[in-house]
Amino acid sequence: MGANEEERMKPKRLLIIGNGFDLHCGLKSTFENFISKKYGEEDTAENPLWLIDQINEKFKNTGGMAISYYTDIQANIPSLAFENIWVEWLTLLRCYQKSTENWADVESQMTNLLTNKTVEKGLNEDDSIYNGDMRNEPKEVYRFLFLMKGVLGGKNPIEGLRCELTKFETSMMGYLRQQTYENKNYFEGVESLLSKLTKLGIDERNNTNNALPEPYNLLNFNYTNISNALQNGDIGLDSGLYPIAQRNIHGTTEEQAVIGIDSTNVPVNSPAVSFTKTYRLLEKQEIGYAGNVDVILSQQINTIVFYGHSLSNNDFAYFQSIFDFYHLYDSKIVLIFAYSIYNENKKTEIKENLYHNIQELLDRYGRSLGNDTHGRNLMHKLIIENRLLLKDV
Repeated sequence: MGANEEERMKPKRLLIIGNGFDLHCGLKSTFENFISKKYGEEDTAENPLWLIDQINEKFKNTGGMAISYYTDIQANIPSLAFENIWVEWLTLLRCYQKSTENWADVESQMTNLLTNKTVEKGLNEDDSIYNGDMRNEPKEVYRFLFLMKGVLGGKNPIEGLRCELTKFETSMMGYLRQQTYENKNYFEGVESLLSKLTKLGIDERNNTNNALPEPYNLLNFNYTNISNALQNGDIGLDSGLYPIAQRNIHGTTEEQAVIGIDSTNVPVNSPAVSFTKTYRLLEKQEIGYAGNVDVILSQQINTIVFYGHSLSNNDFAYFQSIFDFYHLYDSKIVLIFAYSIYNENKKTEIKENLYHNIQELLDRYGRSLGNDTHGRNLMHKLIIENRLLLKDV
């Protein structure tokens, strides 16, 4: 191996991508797409969503847990009986989308739900909650408890819900495989976007379109496989677009996938702990899912590029570990937050959301450092040192 080739095998950047990457490349890969594909979006009498909404209206002022509520849903929408509780719950949230903010942000909704005090009692098999008045509980909590009782009956709630979550993951992965198969332009989109993200910031004084892709490692929060997409798009290894090392942190459509909540603020004695991503990844490894064992965090990396990730608290534990590994405060690591304007009418909103999410992420990380001074001025320090960049791609 020549010196140039050896250098090409050393990663210089870490690329972190989320669902916005797949959306940009043409996949309808959100949980909202998943539910809409199943049940449509038109408010007609033939649409199960519309039927559920009517049933919900009928029982919206019910204080206790009238079993006829669940019976009516199952009788009117038989297809739901063959799904799983998480799809049913999402479908109910979809019906209340005007009053349920970000209903399709499944992991955030799951976090709020499973850490709710009343739900925790239900998970601990405290049936006294079903005799109380739940009208003060959020709709998503009330409906979920109803479904849990109706679907699981006398089964252990935690074991039952985890089994249902596995069904949900299987159903979602089947949908994503179909999406990848049906959207042939996805492969071209992957090539084009990777070409941009691997060149960002190489030389600000020159046209980076003429630069070669910088070798990179990939941390992929999606369930789609980048290498497969490149191969299916007939992209050769000499393109420089293949990651040196890669990992789909939550599995892929072909493996055991993981949907769960962030473990950062979940006490170890909480009944919700077995629904955290950390716990479920450990559980998957025990049954044979080892994921990709490539070493993603290399000391040779000098740039971290984010694209298509909401930077939400759902994955904060991962970001905290990465920033700790690279000693973000004292190192020379450059952070590049790349974004795309997918709607010119929302250009200002897109940018403001990005600014807010970056500030919230870095502020939370700064507060975790255990040094008040460092915590308060982390973002300011990164900007002064030109280590915090925003790039439109």
